[in-house]
Amino acid sequence: MKKLVIGIFALLIMVSLSFAPHRYLGTLLDTAVDVNANTVYTKSTWTATEILRLSRWGHKPQVSLVFTFTRAAGSSSTVDVYFQASNDGGITWATFGTTTTSYLISVKTEEAAITGNIVRVIFQINTYALSDLKVWKIDNNDASNNITACQFYISAWTE
Repeated sequence: MKKLVIGIFALLIMVSLSFAPHRYLGTLLDTAVDVNANTVYTKSTWTATEILRLSRWGHKPQVSLVFTFTRAAGSSSTVDVYFQASNDGGITWATFGTTTTSYLISVKTEEAAITGNIVRVIFQINTYALSDLKVWKIDNNDASNNITACQFYISAWTE
């Protein structure tokens, strides 16, 4: 009986941890995009759903960005993603990058695929003092292989 009680207690703990307070906030592109070999996809207009309004969710200083794309077999290069950010509710925008580059994330196209040739990479982004975030450019540095179905999913911890 004691083993049964301990087993049930352990199961309850595992179930409660599986419902972590993580909230899906949306995608950053209404439609997934393809980027030809050695080409930069540049977005020049955005719909309301393609701009992450951090204030809508109560400001979250850390968000998870999931970047997915399909690569060609044998692809061996990088994909650099540039974002624009605002700290005044979307009135002005600036490139949002690292201290050494103007892109925020760089993904090796030979990154391990989750299934077939689909790659999924997760980044934690510090959005402190930002009100809005949007995808600006996707740079496919591979000289001979296209990448397809590029999409970005955003989620954040809720309280």
